[in-house]
Amino acid sequence: MRSIRRVRDQPPQRTPYGRHHGARECGVYKARRPSIDRDQIHAMNAEGISPTEIARRQGIGRTSVYRCLGKVAG
Repeated sequence: MRSIRRVRDQPPQRTPYGRHHGARECGVYKARRPSIDRDQIHAMNAEGISPTEIARRQGIGRTSVYRCLGKVAG
């Protein structure tokens, strides 16, 4: 009974936080590559292309275009 209690009182050694951040430092987990070219969206917008057409050409959602341009109310 005494050994079980000792184990319960100790904090877990391998928490998801510790695994995640330790692995990131070692280069195991890498961030997802961005699928949206923000510079190209801003350039197309400056040319006067509509957000709907930008979304079609880029193959992304219209909401993503608005979000990139900062035109989403929220």
